[in-house]
Amino acid sequence: MTDCSRGAGVDLGVPAAAVFFLAEVSVEGEPMANRRWFIKATGAVHFGENKPPLDFAKLTKAPFNRPFGRRSIATIPPQELSGFLAWIDAQGVFDHPAESEVPPDVTVHGGVDRWVVVRRGGRTSCVRLRPGAPLSETLKQRFGALVTAHMP
Repeated sequence: MTDCSRGAGVDLGVPAAAVFFLAEVSVEGEPMANRRWFIKATGAVHFGENKPPLDFAKLTKAPFNRPFGRRSIATIPPQELSGFLAWIDAQGVFDHPAESEVPPDVTVHGGVDRWVVVRRGGRTSCVRLRPGAPLSETLKQRFGALVTAHMP
């Protein structure tokens, strides 16, 4: 399975080589806010974003109009990558429902859907975290800190 989001009618372009993939897709239809990252088993982190010109008709089903950059933006050491994937596993991502909604007592205006794909130990999980959903911000912060610590 290379892109489990297709069941939702969205092609995020999840690379087959990704052990971790994160996409942020604007819920307000702002394509310049869409961003995505993936980590290979080697620890190489690649980044992709949209750039003009934009074809708004296509962006609803394929929210990214440019490929990932060829050069990695960071390299995560093996032990840290393993620790990050173990942390994700401990959060129950492999038992998580495919879609995580906002808790009923939380009001959210705008934001991004976070699509997460994790491949570990022969298993694949794909989760769509809606704005305000549990785990969404924690995952983004943890991932961001990991990548930032290893950027050149």
